[in-house]
Amino acid sequence: NLVWISRLSTEERRGRDLGVYQAVFQAGTSVSPMAGGMLADLFGWRASFWFAAAVALLGFLPMVAGPQEWIQKVKTGLKQEKRGRGPGVTGGGSAGRGRLALVVANIVTFVMFFSVGGFQNTIVPLFGSQVIHLEAGAIGLALGVSTLVRFVMSLVGGELSDRFGRRAVLIPGLLVIGVGTLMFSFATDGLTFWVALLVLSVGRFGNNVPATVLADHAPRDRWGLVMGINRSVGDLGIILGPLAIGLLLESHGYAATMVVSAIIVWLCVAAVAVGVSDSRRGKPASAGASTG
Repeated sequence: NLVWISRLSTEERRGRDLGVYQAVFQAGTSVSPMAGGMLADLFGWRASFWFAAAVALLGFLPMVAGPQEWIQKVKTGLKQEKRGRGPGVTGGGSAGRGRLALVVANIVTFVMFFSVGGFQNTIVPLFGSQVIHLEAGAIGLALGVSTLVRFVMSLVGGELSDRFGRRAVLIPGLLVIGVGTLMFSFATDGLTFWVALLVLSVGRFGNNVPATVLADHAPRDRWGLVMGINRSVGDLGIILGPLAIGLLLESHGYAATMVVSAIIVWLCVAAVAVGVSDSRRGKPASAGASTG
């Protein structure tokens, strides 16, 4: 999906288009457990699997039965590249700078997924239950609202990255994520817990930007491999985050998980400042661009 959207988009609005993708992705991951659980309660657990199969079919049908112009557009672009339009670095600057940006984008992706899996999805609910003594329903509501905020911020971050540059969105976003993480150290009741979680969620407006950096700097004919590696790096963060932060919680307590998680995120700020350079600043998105 990331490769298709990148090919159908333009450099001027790539951040916005990938931001929409990230928002829709978050919406799907939020609605799916709720819908599956409700169907299981109403019609039995097998209904959840039939539901998942039906949704998968809906995703497949446009590829074979929908308008084919957008598919043909991508195929035409691939053929043109293979005929000798050099791959090059698409985002401007030297090849060395482009490779460094790719490395930094993968580092940021790992850290963001590590933070989501290890802190936001593991420590936050445990902290809410064991320390703040919130009921399961209240924690679920808080996490649901958090996902909604991340949905909106993905749209906002994509638009801002097109207008002001990738680094101008990544650095503030990472700083806010670190602040939100540390704010849980001062959470003593439901209200302060909610405030910390909302600040943490607002910081996610840079979620789609690493993929945008990859598309900006990687050779177009290597986007499939580059995006695949990036998603694998993200999955690795999701796997290692709960394990590492969970072990840290058992050995040193909640405060240590908050400090370490914030430091890891803030270290990424230095990496972004050094490795990500924007070839344009303040350039508005092209009004005539279309994603097909």
